[in-house]
Amino acid sequence: MRGIGAVIHFHSPTGSSVPSSDFSGMWNSIRDWFSLPAQDEAAECFRVFYQPPEGSSSPDRLKYFLKLKALASPGRQANFTAERILGTGETICMIASGKNSDFPPRHTSPERPGMAFNTTSERSR
Repeated sequence: MRGIGAVIHFHSPTGSSVPSSDFSGMWNSIRDWFSLPAQDEAAECFRVFYQPPEGSSSPDRLKYFLKLKALASPGRQANFTAERILGTGETICMIASGKNSDFPPRHTSPERPGMAFNTTSERSR
């Protein structure tokens, strides 16, 4: 099972974003997890989480991730996990997609030295 994941450091993201074609592919892999009436709102939450507007805070992005989880159908909510790493200030958010597609890494410039936001693809365990 493949996953879409992100490490969120508690500072505002800056810099590059996931290219539109990659974002569309990631969204298309999970779109059916949401009821038709919720898909537009879920797509917006997904976009803000992965392609945040400049000046978005990491706590705001985490709220969008958690809202995305809440909008998912009950059978898919377990595919969304968020875990705070003690001692590092990081929150790791993962969406286990169940698809065999790869998602490109994403790195943005941190506000504080040594901190970064990453979107990763990795095999779920």
